[in-house]
Amino acid sequence: GRPLLPFRYQHLGEMLALGPGEGAVAFPQLPEPLGDALGTLLDGWAAGVLRKAAYVYRQPTNGQRLRVLEAWARRPELWLPPGVSSGSARL
Repeated sequence: GRPLLPFRYQHLGEMLALGPGEGAVAFPQLPEPLGDALGTLLDGWAAGVLRKAAYVYRQPTNGQRLRVLEAWARRPELWLPPGVSSGSARL
């Protein structure tokens, strides 16, 4: 095979799912003045989308990223905001 790439840790914050389509994100500490202006916590549907984007980003290959996105496209109830009908968002 091909040579391994050197390990490089990227701290993307702390993220967790809070049910279908929602989540909570605690961002890494941002330098001033951004830290005060932006805050460090996000929750709800936007945090759920950000958590899923980080999950896709952290996949090791583009093929794996594509498989994850295809699986999510088949199950819109996993990423639609609560109360939105999945019948209107079929891909």
